[in-house]
Amino acid sequence: MLLFPSCYGDKGNYDYVELNDINIVFDDAITTLIRDSLKIDPQITGRNGYDKGKYTYEWSVYSATDEQEPVVIGTLPQLAYYVSLQPGKYKLVFTVQEKDAEIFYRKISDLEVKTTTTLGWLVLCSEEGRVRLDMMSHITGETYRDLLKETELENWQEPRQLLYDSYM
Repeated sequence: MLLFPSCYGDKGNYDYVELNDINIVFDDAITTLIRDSLKIDPQITGRNGYDKGKYTYEWSVYSATDEQEPVVIGTLPQLAYYVSLQPGKYKLVFTVQEKDAEIFYRKISDLEVKTTTTLGWLVLCSEEGRVRLDMMSHITGETYRDLLKETELENWQEPRQLLYDSYM
């Protein structure tokens, strides 16, 4: 009996707004090479249609093994990123947020970054007294010539030996 007066002033004025559920589709697992261009064009659809001008976009990446802050690598609906990450396993996060509301939609994929020199044969050469290091990659099946070019060892003279450290 005491609760009846509390509902008396209710006018039934409820303005419900239907959310436009966004669906984001692209690969769940992506492998790319360091110094390669990673391009992703996700398929984005909405229950009530999709107007890309009503949203903001963010592509970010973080290490799957270390605790680190995500790094933003793109702010457009399509990703075009020159891969400068160290080889390893990452999480790729794509966030679509409505400009007029604080509603966002997110897709997370596994990202593995490899290097062409992860597996293959190294060939140490001498070219007119200058050191040249070539690599026959088992990853891509291609031969990469002069890996030392445009590094601090570009003008290194008289090759003597080759040491490999997998942690460098």
